[in-house]
Amino acid sequence: MLMPVNPAAAARSRYSAAAARVTEAASRLAAEGLATEVEQDTACCYAVQDKVWVHGPGSEPWEVYVVKADAEGTDTVVACC
Repeated sequence: MLMPVNPAAAARSRYSAAAARVTEAASRLAAEGLATEVEQDTACCYAVQDKVWVHGPGSEPWEVYVVKADAEGTDTVVACC
């Protein structure tokens, strides 16, 4: 039997699973001794994101992120990306 799909509920479920992967990455990186910077519900580059930052061997920044939604009311690109 096929059940109707609620698109909003399906999107929330996808974002929740992806956000959980960002949280898992933050825990794994911290457990490896890397300094992490976690940002949640950050409006950046026209999107609301959860992300974790670390620095690579050459001090270059790396991020693991998930886009959760479009950022509302953002007319310009925020210089965070």
